[in-house]
Amino acid sequence: MDVAPHQVRRRAAGSARDIREAHRQAVLREIYTARAVTRRDLAVRVGVSVATASNIVAELLRAGVVRETSYEDSEGGRPRARITVNAGRGALVGVEVRAASVHIDVYDVALQPRTQAIIAATSWREVEHAVSTAMAGAGIDADRVLGVGVAASAALGGARLDLAVLRAPVHVAEPATAAAVAELWLGPNRHAANLVSVTLADGAGAAIVVGGAPLRGGVGTAGGWGHTTVVLDGRLCWCGRRGCAEAYLGAPGILQSVRELAGDSRLARDTPEATVRALGRAMRDRDPAAAAVIGATARYLGVGVAGLVNLVDPEAVTLNGWVVGALGRWLVPAAREVATGDPPRHRPSHARIEASPARNAVTVGVAAAALQASAYLTGSA
Repeated sequence: MDVAPHQVRRRAAGSARDIREAHRQAVLREIYTARAVTRRDLAVRVGVSVATASNIVAELLRAGVVRETSYEDSEGGRPRARITVNAGRGALVGVEVRAASVHIDVYDVALQPRTQAIIAATSWREVEHAVSTAMAGAGIDADRVLGVGVAASAALGGARLDLAVLRAPVHVAEPATAAAVAELWLGPNRHAANLVSVTLADGAGAAIVVGGAPLRGGVGTAGGWGHTTVVLDGRLCWCGRRGCAEAYLGAPGILQSVRELAGDSRLARDTPEATVRALGRAMRDRDPAAAAVIGATARYLGVGVAGLVNLVDPEAVTLNGWVVGALGRWLVPAAREVATGDPPRHRPSHARIEASPARNAVTVGVAAAALQASAYLTGSA
């Protein structure tokens, strides 16, 4: 196909912008990872020239997101300044919309929590009001909000969320992708180039990280693991197919397992979230009916994770989401045993399979993603 010269120039410029933006995000992430690092070290870690690293740091300094801190000896030259995150620059907001509640976490720029609100909301207007109230309670002015991240596994009524009252850009991400960003920025596997982040909440999903960045696919839907098959001709999923991982590993699927395997045990509650919480309490009491549900759920999870490990060959698989927070103590070891118990002889995997230690990986991850997308960092502020 013939391409006009002006189209070639436009495409080349776009590619250059993409590369520069990737370098900017990589430098910022390394500053978060290292806590205090010189420009020269950033250049080595990101794989760019010292001049490029210095230019990016200069932009971040002008935006106020980072600052110079201590100095180190440069063997005869001027002392090299270490760069660190400027936590006091402003605030970031992470919002996770669940089926039964909305969780709002406010962070400083270093992604340390400032305040939290949990509400039962039926509209975005209620979420906007709760965010504004949380900000006011923490003593943070609206004009100091650099970005708002939203991850939703359930739908809310009303108009689209815009949080105009905060005058801050809103970034929307899938919960699994948000959790993967949290792992890349703050998790124990933040130095891993290839990993998989599995999120179990109202639904089930996964984000695949390749080369240090989430894989997005042709139209941005890569990682739709929740609708891969773990049981042939199994339960009907809301998507219309049968046997999907989400039909067994999301909270509604776990409620259905309780009804099927422990129907007389009084574990089933009115809502999936209440059922998952009750299941955790029953496991602490060594309830055999609860153990049967956990065992079955772990098998489904192990089968699904084994497929991801064989497909991606990651350095680590992290499990997160509020279901993992409630049941991970029992679910993760059992699923790990299923996933690693009989590896293919021709390609054994050494992937670590573990629960994420993050208190709320989804909100911190989507807040970090909002910072990445912020106009303060893209030069459009």
